[in-house]
Amino acid sequence: MRIRAKYRQAIYSGAVLTFLLAAWSSGPVAYADGVLISPRINAKQMPQDFRVEAMKFTGPAGDGRRGSAGFVLQSREFVKDAGTKLSFAFERDVTGYGVQIIHPLAAGHVVVSIHSRGVTVHRGGPWGSIGWGDPATSDKVELNNGIDDVIKLQPGEPHQISSALSPDGSYELSINEKTICRHKVDGAKPLVLEVPRKHSVWGGSGWDRTQFTGDGFEPVLQAGHVGVILGPMDGSGLKQNVQNITLEPVPGPVPATQAPDKFLPLLRAVDQAREFKKLVRSRTAGGGGGGSFEPGLSKPSLLIGLEYTTSTFYGGHLTVKSVRPIYMTPDGEELGVWRGVPHGKVRRVRADDGYVVTAMVARHGHRVDGLRLLFMRVRGDRLNPDDTHRSEWIGGRGGGGERLFGAYGNPVVDIFGRTGHDVDAFGFVQVERK
Repeated sequence: MRIRAKYRQAIYSGAVLTFLLAAWSSGPVAYADGVLISPRINAKQMPQDFRVEAMKFTGPAGDGRRGSAGFVLQSREFVKDAGTKLSFAFERDVTGYGVQIIHPLAAGHVVVSIHSRGVTVHRGGPWGSIGWGDPATSDKVELNNGIDDVIKLQPGEPHQISSALSPDGSYELSINEKTICRHKVDGAKPLVLEVPRKHSVWGGSGWDRTQFTGDGFEPVLQAGHVGVILGPMDGSGLKQNVQNITLEPVPGPVPATQAPDKFLPLLRAVDQAREFKKLVRSRTAGGGGGGSFEPGLSKPSLLIGLEYTTSTFYGGHLTVKSVRPIYMTPDGEELGVWRGVPHGKVRRVRADDGYVVTAMVARHGHRVDGLRLLFMRVRGDRLNPDDTHRSEWIGGRGGGGERLFGAYGNPVVDIFGRTGHDVDAFGFVQVERK
């Protein structure tokens, strides 16, 4: 089932769409947070209710438990060449294993296993070598502090899971809006959903009797395949499930090329300032929550904008929830690391061509309520104070009055601050100039 062309572009652009099922019952439904794949999948049942074309199956047993089930589908129809983000609510039975998520990466696949004992990340290959999350064959994944209560996946409670993999292999997992881990995956093999007969698999049992199976099932996954495998459980009933599974694109870093010539003298000045420790930090907008974060790039850079999301969760008023720097580097335009967990629509604010960030005006309290960026044109190895413009206001109008952050007239090279689930505070690193 294919999305009609005029709707497909709207989905890629992140527009908020609402379709009446009565008028379009055979096609996928698009929400602000992505395309709905299925409203519910239960353990102990062959998956049935899908809004897009998918290959459905039941899967192997695990330590005496049975009833695993899942699906894969071709993501490229919905995300083109972008990465993939799967979001859903997972409810675990007290006897149940967790859930596995399949992301495409180039011609291969990444399998993320989430269970009450932790998280593992596997770079494709035979599923028999992965099992229900063998830590011995997993990448080494460092989990964030303060997430012990979340990762236990208490049975009978819905856990909102968001799993995102960008085209360059940057992975991020959040549960109940808490960042569990970030990890970089360097390549992956195609996934084969098959278990050799009488083969010992981590977390499994009864391998001579249970396999992946379903109508039209093909074990060797194709490039672009994305999916979910719901783990098995004891007993009966619909006590282990995933609900409201959605898929949305994850943009990747802008391909590295080369910075336009107009930026090169200033980038050389930034490189010298780094070498001779002539970089200074502004005060920060925001509060004292979260943990500190440092600048993210190890090469000369100029800040030219931000990607961001907003939220009304904190105190009921609009705040800036997360930010990601947009840099100009000697290799061209690049995206930095998210500070705070992005949720909802990702927006972008960027300097006009030939301009860079020099400061910001912001309102803040315990969070960054709202801000606007101030831009100045590049002139040789410095900025031209007679040629400026500013961004629209982003975020809310709460907090205190508007204040200036940064030395106006000096180029900003990166950001620093404090972050947890939200970006609690951030300021600028700038070239020190009088």
